[in-house]
Amino acid sequence: KASADLERMGDHAVSISKSTIRVKGNKRVPEIEADIADLAEKVKESVESVLEAYLKYDVERAEEIALNDREIDKAAHAITRKAIEDMKKYFGR
Repeated sequence: KASADLERMGDHAVSISKSTIRVKGNKRVPEIEADIADLAEKVKESVESVLEAYLKYDVERAEEIALNDREIDKAAHAITRKAIEDMKKYFGR
């Protein structure tokens, strides 16, 4: 399961990278970019923590991290909403 999850995360990272390359040179939104950078750092810390909990068989810590994952999901959805709203403004819709 852990291996499949890590592979899925890698697939998402590739997708994000390709999207970033595709929009390079287009209008940039510093606020959204800052939100993405902050979220990336939180995700990195979460992955490191969960791998450490896994190696130590620390069930309580793993449960804490799982609860924190909901906050990461909320932040990701908020970034998506901000990006969509900005695109609507940019394209006049």
